[in-house]
Amino acid sequence: MDILGDEEILEGLDALIHSAYHPIIKIFDRLFSIGFAPNNEVSTLVFAIGLFIVNFKNARSSNSIDLSVKIAYTEVLEHPIISKFIASKTVQTIDRQAGVQ
Repeated sequence: MDILGDEEILEGLDALIHSAYHPIIKIFDRLFSIGFAPNNEVSTLVFAIGLFIVNFKNARSSNSIDLSVKIAYTEVLEHPIISKFIASKTVQTIDRQAGVQ
């Protein structure tokens, strides 16, 4: 089942993400004022969630909910910090599977 095909889920996502926008902006303001740079899984996840929320809100002003989700998702994955993190985790997994230490 594609969750982006369910109108009730889409409306819930829209409401949830919109309600998280101002808090994430406040969090980002604080993080960046103290020199934040994602350096582990948790901080990268927080950064990615924030990026998703901001990108969704920006996309939502002129797009449907489902398209906004897709745009935000793509923007997050294409962000240099996120793509570098994903590549690093992929390499670590491959190395671990191959027995490389």
